[in-house]
Amino acid sequence: MIAVGCLLLALMAARVEFSGEYAWFFLVPGTKLLDDGKQISGWVHRGGNEGNSAMIVTLAHGARRETYWVDLPTEKLGGVSRCDLWGSSRFPILVFGDVVPSCVFDAGGDQEDGLPHRSQPAKRDLAAGAKWVEFTADDGSRVRASW
Repeated sequence: MIAVGCLLLALMAARVEFSGEYAWFFLVPGTKLLDDGKQISGWVHRGGNEGNSAMIVTLAHGARRETYWVDLPTEKLGGVSRCDLWGSSRFPILVFGDVVPSCVFDAGGDQEDGLPHRSQPAKRDLAAGAKWVEFTADDGSRVRASW
């Protein structure tokens, strides 16, 4: 059974590698999340198609979860968007192909397909360093993820 699982994973990886249409995100170990300076539960995935240019930050407030898609600032402007209808799992690897969460299109990246942008707080104040990212959440609190 394990051999069959490994074979299927290898076939999927080969298909993904040759198509170039997939974005891989990996769970960042040892992440510390702060909400207005108070430590909270949650997790972060990092990846994307352009050299780890995006993050998925999930805050766990008990049974309630909030997931934010973060386009890290590079040569282009970065952006943050809350994923209303989708939340990431704690699975160590996330792969997106043709179907991606709708919040990807709200985060400030290119919007070539005409999907509507969701309204966002007036200021996200996105900031990032080599081992941290910080932004303003929908409720106005300051979220910081470091690893």
